[in-house]
Amino acid sequence: MSDDLKDSQKKLNTFTSTGIKLMRHGDTLAKLNKGIPTPVSLQIAPTEICSLDCKFCSVMNRSYQYVFDWEKLKDALDRFFKLGVQTVEITGGGDPLLYPQINELVAHCLDAGKKVGMITNGIGINKRLDPKLQSRMTWLRISANTLDYRDHLDLPSNFNPEGTLGFSYCWTENLSTEKQLLRVKEIADNNNVKYIRLVPNCLDSNEDMLTKWDPLLEPMAERLGHPVFYQPKNFGSPDQCFLGYIKPFLYADEYVYPCSSTVLNSEADKQFNSNFRWFHYSETERIYSEPMSSIVDTKRCEHCVFVPQNNQLIYAINKHENEEFF
Repeated sequence: MSDDLKDSQKKLNTFTSTGIKLMRHGDTLAKLNKGIPTPVSLQIAPTEICSLDCKFCSVMNRSYQYVFDWEKLKDALDRFFKLGVQTVEITGGGDPLLYPQINELVAHCLDAGKKVGMITNGIGINKRLDPKLQSRMTWLRISANTLDYRDHLDLPSNFNPEGTLGFSYCWTENLSTEKQLLRVKEIADNNNVKYIRLVPNCLDSNEDMLTKWDPLLEPMAERLGHPVFYQPKNFGSPDQCFLGYIKPFLYADEYVYPCSSTVLNSEADKQFNSNFRWFHYSETERIYSEPMSSIVDTKRCEHCVFVPQNNQLIYAINKHENEEFF
């Protein structure tokens, strides 16, 4: 394996949710083996409102009406905190910087001792997110696709020097160019950005991934070098779905979903469709006190990007013959 590929694999496992991080949570897996689910990382999409209309948006058919009431969201957070959540990822939906109480949200999580990360297009970040809070966050990922629609990226003015500032760029057919990606790389090199995650459009098919985008984008990432790495998207359907027990996704409609990739399934119609709702946040304690079962009929999840993670959880939860031998 070349040094470039080794570096890309390391970045994939460090800066994405589809790597092997789950293997570092042995205590959580041990509890699952005893039938005790514990949420570790909570994802929150507090609003559907966004300042851009990206061509690759996986929730382009959302209603734009849901904005989480702050008092209810605070209640939801506290319920998950009591169950053991360690980290909070604030994401979309829409763009979280447009959530009216974004500062209150970040501060509430930080003051509760939780590590906080955020995914955003960055527009207006220094007006909307208190620089004092920026300095306390663990990581921040900015969508560099903002440059496809504006002439500049807004970067944080006071981000935690010990945290991780990263970019993501989604390759969009008939819009993206290598020249544009070079521009992104130049900005990253000049601003201590630790990685640029290059991804294909998740709305495309598995066949497109294998025949069009992997052959184009993986060599491009290697050619451009650090900090660019390519994250391939491989879709499938797990036999069962348990990921939501340890990484629940709380949406602006007040419901918890199995994961963030339900929007990619054909039945979802490019939105967090109510057909994929798992439970209302007010039922959190009940869900985590009952015996675990597969969260969703996985035949409906043909675009799952968490098949390896679910397979690990399936093995951790169920007893297996000769499991002592490996």
